[in-house]
This record gives sequence, structure tokens and C-alpha cells, in this order.
Amino acid sequence: MNIKISGTVTDGAKRGRKIGFPTANITLNPDYKVENGVYAAKVVLDGITFGGVANVGTHPTVDESRTTLLEVHIFDFTSDIYGKKIEIILIEKIRDEQRFETMEALTKAIEKDCKTAREILNKYQHN
Repeated sequence: MNIKISGTVTDGAKRGRKIGFPTANITLNPDYKVENGVYAAKVVLDGITFGGVANVGTHPTVDESRTTLLEVHIFDFTSDIYGKKIEIILIEKIRDEQRFETMEALTKAIEKDCKTAREILNKYQHN
């Protein structure tokens, strides 16, 4: 797959941080077409590559605006990168974006997505 998207990290609603999954958000160019969903991803920041899990979509569980955003939770990463330019490389789609009835259900799905993304990234690292 290897879809590359670059952008500057912008301030978000910080909902991911509240449930233990802080994300770096970038605004997608309206002309850029990528299928909504959750992806195993690599993130390149200042020449260093990190693993992560990315969501492309409208956040139907928590947001009614229907604005498409790209957000990525970077594994084992805690630095403040607001205003920094990053490149996100979507490696493999994990699942379609979906609406969850509760934040607890969303959190459990993200936990599973992170586990799956780590497995996918590990597989690609050894090929």
C-alpha cells in the first residue's frame, strides 16, 4: 500500500489523549482521496521513523461535523510536536471506520487496532 501523506501537526480536540491514545492530527487536502478507515502506519519526524496506528475519517463516535481528518497515534512517543511537519505512511488497512455506542467500546477497539498495527509493522520490518 504505502500511501504517503505529509502535513503539519495541528491542535485537535485532545479526545485521544483523554482515553490514553494521544494523536498527531493533520488536515487533509480536500483533493487528496484515501479510503476512510484505520491503518497500520509509519510516521517520519525529523528523519526518524516511528510505528503507529492512523485513522482517516470523520470520527463518527465523537464528532458530528463530518470533516475528514487524518490522525495518528505514535507508539511509545510522548513529545510535543504541534507545528512540526510529519510524513505518515499508511502501510496496511486494519478495518473500516465505524461508530461505537460508547467511549469504552471505542477505547477497546483502539487497543485492538494498536495490537494489530504492531503485528503488521513487525511483519513488514522482517521482510
